[in-house]
Amino acid sequence: NWSTKESIAGQDCAVLPYSDRNLTTTTSDTTINACYGTCTDNTFCPAFDLVDITFAVNMQNEEVHETGVFLHGGWFNWGTMAMSDDNSDGVYEITIQDMTAGSAIEFKFMNGTVVEDVPADCENINNWGGGINRMFTLPAADTTIGPICYGGCIDCAGNHAVDVTFNVDMTGVSGFDGSSPPYVFGSFNNWDNVTGQTSLTDADEDNVYSGVVSGLMSLDSITFLFGFGANYESVPDTCGIYDDVLRANVRIAPVYLADTASVFAMDTIAYGGCSFDLDLSTDDADHIIPEVFSFKTYPNPFNPSMTVYYELPMNEFVQIEVFNLLGQKVVTLVNELQIPGQYKYTWNGKDGYGKALQSGIYLVMIKHNTGIEISKVTYLK
Repeated sequence: NWSTKESIAGQDCAVLPYSDRNLTTTTSDTTINACYGTCTDNTFCPAFDLVDITFAVNMQNEEVHETGVFLHGGWFNWGTMAMSDDNSDGVYEITIQDMTAGSAIEFKFMNGTVVEDVPADCENINNWGGGINRMFTLPAADTTIGPICYGGCIDCAGNHAVDVTFNVDMTGVSGFDGSSPPYVFGSFNNWDNVTGQTSLTDADEDNVYSGVVSGLMSLDSITFLFGFGANYESVPDTCGIYDDVLRANVRIAPVYLADTASVFAMDTIAYGGCSFDLDLSTDDADHIIPEVFSFKTYPNPFNPSMTVYYELPMNEFVQIEVFNLLGQKVVTLVNELQIPGQYKYTWNGKDGYGKALQSGIYLVMIKHNTGIEISKVTYLK
């Protein structure tokens, strides 16, 4: 059973590529003297330590495949060993007994059949040109490797309470005169805009109102709206997501951007608007030839999809591609010659084979005859 063979990877008797022993047969009887799990040139085993190694991967940011999570290692011919999450905390573990202290091993984690992408800036890696493997030299005592965030370098940021500052610009809002202060409400208070809303104040009288909602959890999916009096804003499709219960567009609060911090201030948002100006309201907008090239991606962060919008002032060959942070292309959205005009394409967070990607940061690159533009976007599951 090759899946349970001894581990001699990194020792001088290990023959690549599978780190097996090698014997050249002769016409004479041969006796092989060996110590299990170590190399020796005599009949006595040298002093060495056998240790138990626990591998732990944190899957809190991933949608775990129905087949489970696996350890994928070079010392067992890059096979798979199922890992388990016995206490349902999102951390999957497996303990391998009697590994040889001092051995150098390489490994990765797998979500179903998908092998993780290990970042190039992690410590203890082997970037061999065909991918990046994790590396570890086994110590002389039982050890736990991790938890390591799946696809990351260290453990995932834990779910913790964050005090979030919401900011809204009320300039030019119809019916608003300041006598009834604006407020924020959302999924964090069961959409109560009568008794449970958080009132906002304008301390420096610049028409930007601010307020703090305490104790929002950094990894929770939080949506919200601004309102005043009995009114609440209508959020454009370009920067909102549709809520089936409210039957209206709502905003996403990217509290996860706080990372490990306990406070987080959101960018100022125009009441009923977006953080940028995208005017497509005129009936003849599609017939206006743009004067300059422009390029936007929205919403950001996004879930489940985002839009790439751009304007071409002349005939150009356009190529739009999405890359992960390792520089690997995951999908091509556009690759054609286009005439002057306004264009809009949607990306649903899947690769070119229709497979859903991991949450994280991606780079949307648009190449055209006169330049290259890049937008960093965050896919939030």
